[in-house]
Amino acid sequence: MFWIMQEFKIEEVLKSNVNS
Repeated sequence: MFWIMQEFKIEEVLKSNVNS
């Protein structure tokens, strides 16, 4: 389950970068 949380965090960061 750890890698799933990591992927979710990475996606959130990528989305934030795209929005900036």
